[in-house]
Amino acid sequence: MPNPWDESAFLRSISQGFPAFNPQPDPNEVDAAARTAYGEARGDPASLLGVIATILNRQEQGQWGDTVQEVVQAPKQYSSWNPKDPNRKKMLAKSAIAHPEFADIQEQVLSLMQGETADPTGGAEFYFNPDTAQPQWDFGKLEPTVKLGRHQFYKRKRRKKSSAA
Repeated sequence: MPNPWDESAFLRSISQGFPAFNPQPDPNEVDAAARTAYGEARGDPASLLGVIATILNRQEQGQWGDTVQEVVQAPKQYSSWNPKDPNRKKMLAKSAIAHPEFADIQEQVLSLMQGETADPTGGAEFYFNPDTAQPQWDFGKLEPTVKLGRHQFYKRKRRKKSSAA
């Protein structure tokens, strides 16, 4: 019977920078996550932490990239990174850093990355604001996790293991 405690998986998780084991996050990673949250949910404080959590959940899974920058800049994932999105200029502008809300967002990023704050989304990888978007997702493959502010968060449904008869 395989050992339920997989030491190699644990060591890989530490080296990949899972939130609970990342006491000194890369400043570029913090900046990319903060700018993305600023571009996606600025003015909606209740949603900000959820947006950040989806970034870190996606990074942890590795499907969208291994770094925060790869995750947030994956094509058509975080709309504020899309070239024609009106929030892109605001998000990338130097004035974003001077915005009072930006420092708070950076603190929220650090808190999640360092494991000081729990994921408020229940593992969500997706979200949208139903007042401004109607994504063409296969909602049959998603389950809602929580509504934070104006955004509804979702995660992929996990396959249930069939029991042997």
